[in-house]
Formats: sequence, C-alpha cells, structure tokens
Amino acid sequence: MRNKLPAFIALFCILVYAGSLLYGAYKVYTNIVSQKELAARELNGIQNQIINNSSRFYTEAFREEVQKRLTDSNALQGIIISWSQGNRFFEKKAGAVIRYDPPGFIPRFGYYSLPTSQIDIPGAQAVNIYSTYNAINYESLVLVLRRMLAGILGALIISFLTMMVSMLRSRSSASGETSFAQNNYAEENYLDTGNDEPAQGFAGSAFDQEENYDTTFNDDFAGDDDNADFSVPEPEQPGGDSMDDVFDIPDFDDFSAQGASGTGDDDFHLDDFLDEGDLALPESSTTETGSAKPAPPAPNGLYSPRSNIGWEAYTHDRLASELHRSASSEQDLVVLLMECSDGVNCDAKLYKKIADEAVEVFNLHDLTFEYGSRGVTVIIPNANLEEGINKAESFHARLFNACFESFHSKSDFLTGISSRSGRLIEADRLLLEAEKALEKAKVDAGSPIVAFKSDPEKYREYVKKSASQG
Repeated sequence: MRNKLPAFIALFCILVYAGSLLYGAYKVYTNIVSQKELAARELNGIQNQIINNSSRFYTEAFREEVQKRLTDSNALQGIIISWSQGNRFFEKKAGAVIRYDPPGFIPRFGYYSLPTSQIDIPGAQAVNIYSTYNAINYESLVLVLRRMLAGILGALIISFLTMMVSMLRSRSSASGETSFAQNNYAEENYLDTGNDEPAQGFAGSAFDQEENYDTTFNDDFAGDDDNADFSVPEPEQPGGDSMDDVFDIPDFDDFSAQGASGTGDDDFHLDDFLDEGDLALPESSTTETGSAKPAPPAPNGLYSPRSNIGWEAYTHDRLASELHRSASSEQDLVVLLMECSDGVNCDAKLYKKIADEAVEVFNLHDLTFEYGSRGVTVIIPNANLEEGINKAESFHARLFNACFESFHSKSDFLTGISSRSGRLIEADRLLLEAEKALEKAKVDAGSPIVAFKSDPEKYREYVKKSASQG
C-alpha cells in the first residue's frame, strides 16, 4: 500500500489541475454571458430614458443625463445615436472606443456590439442607436484566476512533499541495505572458535605479515597507492541543444463627411485650394503675416492659462524649428489656422473647449498655439497637404458634435491650411499662406476649409525676387 501512495497522490494532483482549468473556463464563459445580459439591460434603460424625455432630446442638460447614465454603467462603453440630421457620441472614457470620421467603434479585444435598435424621437427621422460593451468583467476574472492558482499551487505543494518523502525513504532504504551487507561481510571474516575471538589473519599485527593479509579486503577498500584516485570527478559537458472585430457603422450624411460624388452643399472638396496666383506677396519684408491684429499678451510660462495651449508669441519660433527639422529629414509639414467666424460668440468657455478638443484630437499639445482671441494654430509634422485636409475635416466634425449649441452652420468655424510641400520655406511665408487661405474661407461661404496649393514655378520666381531685393 505504501508503494501505491505516490501513484494515488499523482492522480489526485492531475485531477486538481484539470478541475482548475475546467472551473476557470466555465467561469470565464458565464462571465461573458452575464456581461452581455447586463449590457442589454443597461442599454434598454438608456433607451427608455431617451423615449420618456424625447422632448428634451436636443438640450445640453439631457445630453449630460445620458452621459452620466453611461458613465455609471458597468458593461456599456460607448453609444452612438444617429439620425438623418446628425450623430451624437457618448463614451464612458473619452477617445477609448469611438472614432468620429467615419463614425464607428474602434476595434478592441473583448469589446462587442449589441444589435442596432431604433427609437422614435419627435422631429427626427430614422433614429438608430449603436452600442458597444466590454464582454470581460476584470474584477470577476481576477477572482477566478486567484481560485485557480490556489488549487494548482496546493496540488503542486502536495506533489513536491510527496517527491521529497519518496527520496528520503529511498535513501534510507539504500543506507540500510549497505549496512546489512557490511555486517554480513564482517561476520564471514570471523572464525567460530567458541570464544568469539577474531580470526588470526586479523589478530595482533596480522597486517604486518604478508602471508596472512586478506587480499579480498585489500582490493575492496585499500587498493594500490598508485591506482587510488580520490580526486573530485570532472563534471560532464552539457549537450548542445482575435476576437477583434471591426464594428463599422454605415456612413452617415453629416456636415463633416466628404461626399463620394463630390456634389452637395455640405461636402468638402479637395479642390478648395488657394494657389500662388491668389497670394499677395509682401514686397518689403516677409515678416508680415496677414492683417493687423491686437498684440497678444506677453507670455508667462510654456502654456497660456486662458486655454492651456502655447502662447501665440511662441508660434513663429517653434514653426521655424520644425521646418528646419523637416527639411533636414526630407519630411513634409502642415500648418492649420482655425478660427471661429465673426457671427459666433466665442467666449472664454467656448474658446477653452476648442483648445481642449484640438489637443485631444491632434495629440500635439506642444505644437498647438493660440491664434488671436478666437482661433488656434496647429503644426503637424510629417504630414502632407491632403492629410492636413483630412485631419481638419475630422476636427471640424468632432468640434461641431461637442459644441453643437454654439455652432449652427459649417461656416461658423473656418480653417486655412498650408504645407511645406518639399520647399525650403521660412516660417513667415508658411504662416502667410495659411492666413490667406483662412481669409478665402471667410469670404467663400461654401468652403469652411481652404488649403493653399503651392505652384513651384511661381514660388521659385518669388525666391529669386526676394534674393534680388535683398
């Protein structure tokens, strides 16, 4: 029975390992199912809240109520409400699960979408609600893993103790057998004399008498001095030897989307360019960067306390530095001048919101600066003119969704764009081009985003003219 005990313990440990794995798999599965059911109940509660308060659907207070309901949820992570007139985005954590252009959910591990649901809102048509939830409850998962680890660790300790006991017993048995053999050998070298005297071969100075020396004993224990080797043996040389699915939502007709056919009043066109022929070149100095504006306050620190972005006075020096770096690495660079139109009440609260959205969308805090009292300048390294237009359209859509109570027309927020386009250009010149593009956007009501497209021939003429005047 004692010999069979290690086998029983090994079988027990194997059962513990297998049981721990099955327990973990079952708990993970039930966790995923319960998260889906919880997300469905939370979404149903939000839908009922929207339906019961549909008369306040367009108010900012109702928007905050829905956002608070989503923030307090356990499974839901994001909601997109889409209707014929626009979209509304709600995220539990800003920028975590929703992309804005085109509207949809960012693919992430463990995130799934619930079926699309439709609701009726007075004054709105085809109102659809898209949602995504986290299928993994990490707190429950950690608890399950702890229990699995406890079971596996317990079985491992039992198996280790069993192995140690078996080794000690084997060593004890081997030591006992060795002692028994030595005792038998000693008894065989004694003669039965009746007085328990040892044999003469071992009596007195028997080892001094060569004829009485026991050669068998000599071979086993003493050996020849020349052949005895008690050195430590040399060590032997070692031998040489997605669960990630994209949950795209169909494109919506939005003021910020670029139409596939290039028609319609609400579309941005890549041919909304201002070229060299429309730019009045400065004759005397290239430091004039547009129409005169009130002098900005003196900088105090890295960021302005009014907006938490860079002071306008730092724009020129930082742009010059980035242009030098882009030219040395043969990269492109884009400058965006963005400004509220004259009809918008750009108070301190709205301006701070615009600055915060710019930092969040472009993710270039140290390259975002104030532009007057109503605008923002963004420097985008390693980007060409078309990429700059796309980024400006995305920001335009994001800003109108976040500040829908302040902006009512797409021309309420304007953008002028210019790029290095492989030219060795100065910061003054690039800012001048962007400002001229912004001025064109102000007079062209159908194009809130205008880009300056450089003409290489005219630019070379301008450079030669400036060199001759210098």
